[in-house]
Amino acid sequence: MLKSKEVAEKAYRPVKKYIAYLKGLEMLEVVGITPRTAFSSVELGERYGLLPSDSFHLATMKEFGIKFIATDDSDFKRVEWAVLVELEV
Repeated sequence: MLKSKEVAEKAYRPVKKYIAYLKGLEMLEVVGITPRTAFSSVELGERYGLLPSDSFHLATMKEFGIKFIATDDSDFKRVEWAVLVELEV
């Protein structure tokens, strides 16, 4: 637990900045995680050898019919139905 208000404010400052950025993206739709998504993420994580955070992304993609993912995480290359959009930095 963050007991110091100063530490908490410092820790959440970048989070708040990022949330403000996301809210400004007109094409972005934020969706919730359902129990079905959570259960699916376990199965997908085991099938494709993904970390839990990655398998939640994949399960959400599957639930909403999304096939494209912008990432530099090569683990998603193991998912035959996912299309990686590689970013040039």
